[in-house]
Formats: sequence, C-alpha cells, structure tokens
Amino acid sequence: MATPSMADPSSVEPSKAKPKLFFQLSRAQQRKLGKAAPVLRQLEGDNLSDKLVTYRKTIRFHVKASHDDAVQMVQDVHRGLQDPNARDENGRNGLHFACHEGANGAVLALIKEDCSVDEPDMDMRWTPIHYAVMGKRKHIVALLLKYAPTPYVTVNRRDKIGTTPLMLAAGEGYPSIVRLLLDNGADIDDRDNEGMTALHYAALTDQVRAAETLLEYRCNTEIKTKSSSETALELAERIHSHLVSIALFEC
Repeated sequence: MATPSMADPSSVEPSKAKPKLFFQLSRAQQRKLGKAAPVLRQLEGDNLSDKLVTYRKTIRFHVKASHDDAVQMVQDVHRGLQDPNARDENGRNGLHFACHEGANGAVLALIKEDCSVDEPDMDMRWTPIHYAVMGKRKHIVALLLKYAPTPYVTVNRRDKIGTTPLMLAAGEGYPSIVRLLLDNGADIDDRDNEGMTALHYAALTDQVRAAETLLEYRCNTEIKTKSSSETALELAERIHSHLVSIALFEC
C-alpha cells in the first residue's frame, strides 16, 4: 500500500487541493487549435491561492510606487520579494502608478531596475508617458524622455484609439507639457484613429492656450477628421468652443 508521500496526486482530498485557475483562449488561439479545442485552458502550476498571494504583493508594491517609497521598493526587488514589472488586473505596473502620481524617486528606481518606459497597460494601451501627462506631471514626462532608449518612439506612443501624449496634453489643457513634448520630437500633426490631431483635441475642450502653443509651432490647421470631415476650426465652431474658434479664425 502506498504511503501518503507516494500516493497518486490525483487522490488528494478535494478539500485540500488548491483550486485551479482557467483562462479563456484568445480568438487567435481558438482559430489555431480548431473548434474541437476547449475554450478554457488550465495553466500548469496556476492556482487561486498562489495568484492571490502574488496579487496582494503586487498591490502593495504599487502603493509604494504611488507614495514614492523608492527605498523600500528597491529593497523588495533586491531581496527577490517583488518583480519590478509586476502588473495588476488592468496591466498596470509600478511605473504607471508612479508616473501618474509624480513620484520622482520611484520612477528613477523602477527605470534603474529595468522597468520598461514604453510598456502599455491592457485597458487603453496607455504607456507611462500617457499616465504622466494625465497626471499633469511635466517633470516626470521629462524624466521618461531622458531615460527612454528611443525618445522619438516614446514621445509618439499611441494608445488603442491612436491617441498620443501630445493629443492628451492638448485636450487636457497643459500648454507647458505640449511645449515639452514638441521640443522632444512629438509629431504635431499626427492623427488618431478618427483622423483627429492635437489641435482637434484642443478644440474639443476649448483649450485655447494649448491651441495657441500648437499654432506657435506651426501645426497644420487644414487637416480634416475622417467621419465628419472637419478641420479644427469647423469642429470648434460646431461645438461652440468659442476661445479656440477665435484663435483659429485669427491665425
């Protein structure tokens, strides 16, 4: 008779077995494997309790990043307690959080621990520079561009609808960040998936100072959107963005 240590793993009591995790195959994987393949697949070694432990550690690490606790973060990484690139359920890592909160020390620490400055999240496909812009963190934007392997690529990163950091900065009304991005190679006339430029984004929210900065850098005012075929001026007039309308009319 087999001893407990020699027993077949399948004979372990259900109450003591760790609940397994199953993941849905992507559409591409389903097509590759054919219709007969199961839609759900169990990943080897994955179980709920282990995932919860990892998830809790990741959340704590992200809180430290948000609070700029760089010393503790580095200690956790060097002790092998934390992966600097660990993500939450939305695909955000510590650098995304640190950039949004303006945590200078944490950003530097994570970059030095090889955390990618161009890693997109899994929601909007925002990279750390998108988060820095949305947090109105000009100094973090400058820091990311300083340490980016290819600054031109970083400054022109597009999310899943084609929005670049420059478009976000223009739409949110951050003229100083607009200027910083343009001085570092941002494509002033780049278009999103709907054909909108940064100037259109400024028109959408009547951000006249951002629009004036774009005009100062000689943006193309004649570009039209795909669906409505409108220039930024036509868009501004239609939605009553009066300040941007005046600025564009007088340019």
